[in-house]
Amino acid sequence: MTQSIDRAKLKSLVDAHALGGVLGPPAKLEFTVGRLNDFFARYVSHRHRHGNRTSLPPQQGWADLVHQSDTNPHRISVLLQAIAFLCSSEMLAMLWMVQLGASVKELHIDHERESLTKLKVLLDLPGDEEVTEEFVSDEHWDLALLQFASISKVDELPVIGGLVALRLPGMADGT
Repeated sequence: MTQSIDRAKLKSLVDAHALGGVLGPPAKLEFTVGRLNDFFARYVSHRHRHGNRTSLPPQQGWADLVHQSDTNPHRISVLLQAIAFLCSSEMLAMLWMVQLGASVKELHIDHERESLTKLKVLLDLPGDEEVTEEFVSDEHWDLALLQFASISKVDELPVIGGLVALRLPGMADGT
């Protein structure tokens, strides 16, 4: 189901996150609207597989993104930057679930030059029960998501602590 997205508000969000040159022109803004609607549908399809076993919201829509832009603008930065990197709706849904509290359990990349790229991400979803969800893509551009990965070590073991926005010059809040 296609949601009504306020183009003026979207343009304002895009500009506030220093992406006006990439996502702000009218044709790109329409592309972003389409990508957001695909993302909303993909999020719901992944989320509904688990019913009440996870604490993630059952759906996400335009009103939810506007609310997040007011309360957690860094989340919107990550989402808009991923759209600018041409990430698929599958990986946008994965990224958003991480922004809402899921954690990366496994990450698999199968890439060979001039061949098919496959990215698979398994998330642990927040909630009272152990729930995992798998996201798979063969879109080469989805590898751009790795630029957002917060990779570190805890007790000498590798950890992907989440996905964070890149620092872009000219962002209104300086992050």
